[in-house]
Amino acid sequence: MVLKAKSFTMPLTILLVIAISHGSAAGAGDYYADLDVPYGDAFLVTELRTFLTDDPSETPPDCDNDDVDLYENMVSYNVRNMDIYYPKGGASSRKVVFFVHGGGWEGGYKEWYSFVPTVFTGEKGWVTVVVNYRLVSDETFKAETCPTRESCEGENAPDPWGKAGIPPQYTENSKASWYPDNLDDVADAFAWVLSHIGESPYFGNPDELFLLGHSAGAHLVSLLAVHPDYAHLRPMMRGVVSMSGLYQLDHLNPASYADMLDQLFKGCGHKGELPCSKTVLDEASPLFYIESGVTPPPFLVIYSEVELPDMTAQAVVFEDALSDGGHDVTGVYLSGFTHVTEMMAVEYTSDNEPVTASTGEPGSCMEDFGPNPKPERYRNPTDRIIAWIESKSPTLVPEPGNGIWKTPEGLSFYVQKYETGSSVVVFTLDGVEFAAFLDENVADGIDVSNDVGGRGYSLTFTPSDSENGWMSVSSGAGSFSGSVVLQFPSLAEAPSGFTPPADGIWKSDDGVASYLQNYEGESCILLLTLDGVNFTAFHDPYCGDGVSANNDVGGRGYSMSLELDDAEHGRLLATGAAGETARDISLLFAAAP
Repeated sequence: MVLKAKSFTMPLTILLVIAISHGSAAGAGDYYADLDVPYGDAFLVTELRTFLTDDPSETPPDCDNDDVDLYENMVSYNVRNMDIYYPKGGASSRKVVFFVHGGGWEGGYKEWYSFVPTVFTGEKGWVTVVVNYRLVSDETFKAETCPTRESCEGENAPDPWGKAGIPPQYTENSKASWYPDNLDDVADAFAWVLSHIGESPYFGNPDELFLLGHSAGAHLVSLLAVHPDYAHLRPMMRGVVSMSGLYQLDHLNPASYADMLDQLFKGCGHKGELPCSKTVLDEASPLFYIESGVTPPPFLVIYSEVELPDMTAQAVVFEDALSDGGHDVTGVYLSGFTHVTEMMAVEYTSDNEPVTASTGEPGSCMEDFGPNPKPERYRNPTDRIIAWIESKSPTLVPEPGNGIWKTPEGLSFYVQKYETGSSVVVFTLDGVEFAAFLDENVADGIDVSNDVGGRGYSLTFTPSDSENGWMSVSSGAGSFSGSVVLQFPSLAEAPSGFTPPADGIWKSDDGVASYLQNYEGESCILLLTLDGVNFTAFHDPYCGDGVSANNDVGGRGYSMSLELDDAEHGRLLATGAAGETARDISLLFAAAP
């Protein structure tokens, strides 16, 4: 799509439908995408606004009518789902950006916003969620045509564009929803994300969930953050980024917004009808709840130099109300940006922001993409959003490095982290008896009240950085409390010609388990348990040809060998405190960096 950034001669509702699809494709770049993830029962619609269809080949482009409808010929399209973008690699406890698009409440689709994760996910390594929601009625469902939903369902579905001869469901499934359907959908999507985003393969951190909305989407995320019906969700909102939203609906100019309010509220203030009442408008106004005493999450309120009617005043009033109420709010005015280009800028940082958002060809509709030339110490909208999100994130405990850690007294323990965000610490006080401790979330430190063997041994490990920390442990062999240091880091990258077995937890089909870890000197340690309680450590000076040891680290004469089929599969032969074993064994949980 092409769109003239500073031309506001087009109809307001069309301008608000920002169809941008030039960003990273799903699954491209440095991240994956799960598309069309449902968060509730499907709501199927058919887009009927054929009058928006434009000829994309026209030269020069018609900048006032370029909202080419991607779905005009679709019989059904589910608007109660989302796309989830997440990084490649083993990072865990990732920040989550929950994005809600604009479009005057009546238009827009998540597919148009596939560029949103370009920086948040592709560069920052966060999870990005792009949400669909029910759109309010279009021309087909004006109040004068459809006073109730029932009057426009089934055989009564209107057909204003004469689509006779097409399947009846084409009109039966047309957009027929009103406020608060859209808000309810955003709330349902948010609740789904809270429950599922921490799971594989996303590994997002529900405690670092930030809402981001633009235009009508900014109105919805702001309203969700303060509406009393969703007070139970508010504590889980780390912050809200609201870009050019609407906050006080009864202060909108009827000349600009009467049509949208008519559609939003199923009929008021349009073509001679009575205006929407203050009660109706206040119920859907974020400012109303701030003035009523609601304590919101932190807000970043953004607006641009060239805005849609009333939006600058709305942003200033909302920011002032938050500030006067003693709430956490940051206001950002974007010089040189417009209502459209501020959203498009989310694909870029200051380092790669283009001079224009077009191909640079003559006759392009998009000009003046942000201030040019750039002022000194310039930050574009994405930079500001990222800095604000990072300032509101909780202070996380540094993650310990994988490898062999030691106390000043020479006591040893082994740390291994996994792609699930969990970690195992295997500790020995005497070099003979070992105890294993599993913590499900390494990002908040390691604190385990019961060992893997279920004997009631406890361990607390708090890193000060990746190579230093403090340890307190109690086991059957005694206890220790004091400083610890990473002495032998695990192998970061195998040298040429050296192909060791993969780091991580290896298991057989019947549960025999071992923790395998490689080190810089091409040696490795394999900690083996046959019964889940007793652990034996084996050291092999060279692990490029498998793992073998004729005597365990504790000097008890236990032996083992791991003959490799490949880096993740092999045959284990071992003797230990729990007896002998001969098992096929394979990597089950890969270690994370």
